[in-house]
Order: sequence, then C-alpha cells, then structure tokens
Amino acid sequence: MAWEPPAGLSARAAPLLSALLLARVDGKSPAPYLTETADQDFVRRQAKAFLRAPDLSLADIARIWSRGLAEAPK
Repeated sequence: MAWEPPAGLSARAAPLLSALLLARVDGKSPAPYLTETADQDFVRRQAKAFLRAPDLSLADIARIWSRGLAEAPK
C-alpha cells in the first residue's frame, strides 16, 4: 500500500523533524540526555538552520547533521 510518494513524505517530515529537535532542547519536556551546553547549542543551531531551509529532505538533514557532528569540537 502506498499512501504517498516517498519524496512527498520526506518533504512533509523534514520541517516536523526540525521542530521536534528544537522542542527536545527548548520545549516543555527537554530531553534528559542533552545535558551538555555544547550539545544543546549544536541541536538548537542545527534545528534552526533546518527550519530556515524549507526545501530540505530527510536525506539532506541526515547529511548536514552528520557533517556538523564530524566538524564539531570534541
């Protein structure tokens, strides 16, 4: 059963994922595993950038996220 093309699902899910990432840092119920300020800042910065780029796909987000993690200071 195909409800919608994968590209359509990705286009709808990418902004939602971005908002959910931001909510896990700054929402009413922050993620208990995001305790380090640097990690919170990384998630916040990435999520905001994703929200400003409405044409991103889930694959784009995964690629950008991975690159950001690789470039982040350890």
